[in-house]
Amino acid sequence: MNIIHSFYNLILDALFPLSSTERELFSYTPEQALTLLPPAPDYSRLAVPLPHTHSLFAYKDPRVSALIWNIKYKKSEPAVVIAGYALTQTLQKEFAQRPLLIVPLPITNRRRKERGFNQCELIIEEMKKLTSKDSSIYYSDSILERIHHDDRHTLKGRRDRVESASGIFAVDEEIAEKFMVSFKNTHTPLRDMSIIVIDDVITTGSTMQEAISTLKKYG
Repeated sequence: MNIIHSFYNLILDALFPLSSTERELFSYTPEQALTLLPPAPDYSRLAVPLPHTHSLFAYKDPRVSALIWNIKYKKSEPAVVIAGYALTQTLQKEFAQRPLLIVPLPITNRRRKERGFNQCELIIEEMKKLTSKDSSIYYSDSILERIHHDDRHTLKGRRDRVESASGIFAVDEEIAEKFMVSFKNTHTPLRDMSIIVIDDVITTGSTMQEAISTLKKYG
């Protein structure tokens, strides 16, 4: 599998050589990237208010947009390592020793077939490696599911993005119940945990707000 993945990356690199921005980005260690990439601005101009949402980096910076593009479309391991490290460090600092359930924003089966993977799950897998000894952090890539497919948000206007996000998620009740039972047995009830939803980019905030609202409706 690693040989196939390496061959796939070689083909991509031949077809799409690294730009000067990408070469600079991938010259950073994960520690350096966390320090050198610019922090994101506040969310005062989002179409949907997200008072409890935090973004790490400013997407308009060419290095940050290159980071996201390489994860989302090239499944780039160096990019995933940088993103996973940055998120892990931030969460461990903000929620030190507090029980967390980390949930990647899900995609539809149709989108998974088109792309072959969920970029948020790639980041989650890297985070799992970095927190393998942390008993206060849990992960689930199935408790939240995307039940409706829509056109790519990049092709939509601001208003259309907000409207199209309504009702696109659901909680897998069977998975949720299993989590509740398992956490209760470890004296960590699911309802007492901080649930962190992770997405790669926030534009209007509508998709993230819908994910949060869906989880809250379930309890």
